[in-house]
Amino acid sequence: MQQYESINFAMTITENLVMLTLSITVILLLTGIFYQAVSEALDRRRHPPQGELVDIGGFCLHLNCIGQGTPTVVMDAGGGAPSITWGLVPSEIAKFTRVCTYDRAGFGWSDPSPNISRTSQQSVDELHSLLTKAGINPPYILVGHSLGGVNMRLYASQYPEDVVGLVLVDSSHENQMTSEMWRRIKMQSWLYQVLRVVSQVGVLRLIGEMNLLPILEDIKREIQKYPLAVKILFDTYKSFCYRPDYSRISHKSEKNA
Repeated sequence: MQQYESINFAMTITENLVMLTLSITVILLLTGIFYQAVSEALDRRRHPPQGELVDIGGFCLHLNCIGQGTPTVVMDAGGGAPSITWGLVPSEIAKFTRVCTYDRAGFGWSDPSPNISRTSQQSVDELHSLLTKAGINPPYILVGHSLGGVNMRLYASQYPEDVVGLVLVDSSHENQMTSEMWRRIKMQSWLYQVLRVVSQVGVLRLIGEMNLLPILEDIKREIQKYPLAVKILFDTYKSFCYRPDYSRISHKSEKNA
């Protein structure tokens, strides 16, 4: 009899511990989701779009045009990078002509695209729709950095009558991907999935705000050498990195670089 009582007591303790663990886990998850949601809302208030949000058919892309003159300079940033990473370059160009920077779908202030595939062709189609809907007429000088260079080369090949110049800044090339690079990207897939999950419950944001994300800390140190106008963009850039969809879209962009 005493043995049965001991077994029942042990089972009761185990069940209570399991229930306690589950309860704490649920509370932490709900707290994290609430923390992420509130923080994202605050980010939207603190860092409003620099330009305008243009509906290109079911979702909006962010476009920021400054300066006057022709031809219009259109700039596409590198893979995983929002338009603000151009820093002071657009403002210098705006001294002598109009310049437009934009965020590809899912980056910066742009909405994610409902189209699952993220290819250079998809980016070109969306950019063309964006310029048309916004009334930004050719001729264009296209500027692309890294992955943006691939996109702009493709755009120029498909709309040659609209393009009078092409500037490639450390551009990627479609033939640069080796089997080893593809293997590395595939191995990193699990990391992007983990980052996406932890960002949904606020863990990625919490780690970043505790200055424990090496990549953000490296950028923060590097940016100290630049003017104040560039330094103040760091918090905006950081808020983009905390978004749950950022890791997924960044990985897709890297695969298509």
